[in-house]
Amino acid sequence: MKIKSTHTLLFLFSLLLASVSFAQSPGDYQSVASGNWNNTGTWARYDGASWVTPAPSEPTSTDGVITILNTHTVTVGVAAAADQIIVATGGALTVNSTLTVDGTGTNLTVNGAITALGTLNGTGEMVVNGTMDWTGGTLAIATNLAATATCNMYNATRNLNTTLTVTNGAVVNWSDFQVNFNDGTFTNNGTINITHLATQSFNNVSGTNLFTNGVTGVITKSAGAVQTNIGVPFVNNGTINVNTGTFRKPAPGNMTNTGTINIASGALVSIAFTVLDLEPGTVLAGAGALQIFSTGTSNVNLPLTVPSGFTFRLASNTLAGSGSIAVDGIFDFFGGTLSVPTTINSTGSMITSDASAKNLNTNLVVDGTFTWTLGSFTLTSAAITINGSMVANLASSQFINSSVAGSSLTISNGATLSKTSTAASTFTSNISITNNGIMSGIGTLNFTGANGPIVNAGEVRPGNSPGILGLNANLITGQTPTLRIEILGPASTAGVDFDQLTFNTGAAIDVSGTTLIVVEDDVNAPATSFTIMNNTGAGAFTGNFAAVVIPLGYSITYNPGVSTSIVVTKLGSTLPAVWGNFNALAKNNNRVTLNWSTLQENNVSHYTIEYSVNGRDYTGIGTVAAAGNSSDVSNYSFVHNTPDVQKTNYYRIRQSDLDGKIAYSAIRPVRFSKGTVTPILVTPNPVRDRLQLSVQAENIRIMLVDMSGRTLKNMNLQPGNHELGVAELAPGMYHLVIFQDGLRLETQKIIKQ
Repeated sequence: MKIKSTHTLLFLFSLLLASVSFAQSPGDYQSVASGNWNNTGTWARYDGASWVTPAPSEPTSTDGVITILNTHTVTVGVAAAADQIIVATGGALTVNSTLTVDGTGTNLTVNGAITALGTLNGTGEMVVNGTMDWTGGTLAIATNLAATATCNMYNATRNLNTTLTVTNGAVVNWSDFQVNFNDGTFTNNGTINITHLATQSFNNVSGTNLFTNGVTGVITKSAGAVQTNIGVPFVNNGTINVNTGTFRKPAPGNMTNTGTINIASGALVSIAFTVLDLEPGTVLAGAGALQIFSTGTSNVNLPLTVPSGFTFRLASNTLAGSGSIAVDGIFDFFGGTLSVPTTINSTGSMITSDASAKNLNTNLVVDGTFTWTLGSFTLTSAAITINGSMVANLASSQFINSSVAGSSLTISNGATLSKTSTAASTFTSNISITNNGIMSGIGTLNFTGANGPIVNAGEVRPGNSPGILGLNANLITGQTPTLRIEILGPASTAGVDFDQLTFNTGAAIDVSGTTLIVVEDDVNAPATSFTIMNNTGAGAFTGNFAAVVIPLGYSITYNPGVSTSIVVTKLGSTLPAVWGNFNALAKNNNRVTLNWSTLQENNVSHYTIEYSVNGRDYTGIGTVAAAGNSSDVSNYSFVHNTPDVQKTNYYRIRQSDLDGKIAYSAIRPVRFSKGTVTPILVTPNPVRDRLQLSVQAENIRIMLVDMSGRTLKNMNLQPGNHELGVAELAPGMYHLVIFQDGLRLETQKIIKQ
């Protein structure tokens, strides 16, 4: 068996020798040891019959195939030239000088390793299947890093004067120093790992240059909060992962993106003094920031989504394009011009982190939040629609104006525009204003000069519980808003203990379309007067409020056409009577019966029934004698035979004591419409704690449902006054569905604060 095995090995070895001999041609070279290229002792030359060692001369471009064998390292220390070079697996070629590789096709194949510190040039092509250490010098021969290749870039600045292609599967590790492009084209279809610890760059030195990250290409920046600059024209069709630091695209050359930009929290991709074009296929990911600080017009040419946790920052110049932007994360309007239709989704937000001027030339829809802290806005045929909330928290006075007619600001039903700082927010010139939601806060909302039409059918709430809010008369005069005023105490300082709405105008302020709601949030508020509306100019308040709802024991005072302030007064201590029920019920659609009761009385003289058609000005329409002194329930009634059957009628009872003190009951409204009583009147709306239900019809049933249709409250009601507690409900919009005898009468929208 041993003899047979030995014969077999000898046979195979002879076949191997035959194959090697057959593959050689006269003039081929192969290394016999490590050494310098120009040392003949490094080489053996094939003369057609055998390998001659040492070679008669160093290899040149006129020779055949030059092979560097396993375990050998050949160093080019002086200029050399070749046509066909193969670096075998385990072999190594080090270029410290100039190596010129001419010819066609693949002229330099690296299956082992190559270190490029000098100059590699020529008309041929280098294919790297093994390892390339690009430690400096100049690469001027077309190079292909094959799928099994690894390229390490470190040690010194390097120059790319040719085409460098990274095949899918190949890896480039860029750990130090810069790359200067001189008519260079770098195409990555594999992986580039960026780990340098100091700022490094791709530099556009001369000629026509391009860096492309292909569809399968992945660029990952990690290790250290430093900056990577791609200072050549850049196309990303693959994936960019920025885990730390800044990935910056400065001029010259633009950046075009159809791939994925994934930015980790705390990291930044910055487009600096150049242009970014986001084309179809673009995906933004991660929780970092993309900043556009361009010198021209960047473009969004697709429906772009800014994901939750991601910050998209427009810092300067113009963002335009044929696409749109939907924001689930943060849109930072730092400065510049926004010309792409943008929607801030319900989970998203828009902020203004810099005082730079901002131009809006498109539609902006805010379903989430828009926090305006810095910088003024100029609108050009733009529409801002607030379906969520807009918060003006300004450190100094700023404005939103329009350069041409046609711009608008709309606060939708259920939405809010709130001021949280005392600096003025001014809306001027060519802007139409529509408020169907809530305007609230402190400071000044100045709409003087807003030449577009103004429609205010929403709610105005001074204060941040509480506070003082300044407005223009054009938000009240000719409008139909609801004013909501809070009184808290414990003292009587405007803006501290109660809300105040202020004006500064010489024009009259007509409140005839306005509903006034005064809410006492603390029953310990002092018995004193509160100036809830005040004009520091010469203009008087005119007209009668469309409706007035004030707390029990309060009165309202102003003289239309004369007064420049409106005052509510909390009356003194309660009188001896302890009130029971008080109902105002319409009968036969042409008269109202008032029924009230007291639980006990002590020295009460009489009760005066007072009537108003505006909720402000009351007149006595009858008197009922009191029981005087009683520890039992006393019942009273009065019939008003001449109510106004075209509008809302308001009733209250004035209680008079024998010693001259007076107090008032709650107010009971009865609404008529075209001669017919309204079955149920629901106030206030918006509501915080309790809905007051004035029921005028038999067999009423109500259901309070949320926006998903889920029933939250269900009550059967008979004529009289009832309360529905809603304090535990989350703020938002609800539906109150009203039935009579099992048939639905109507559905009212209820806003819970």
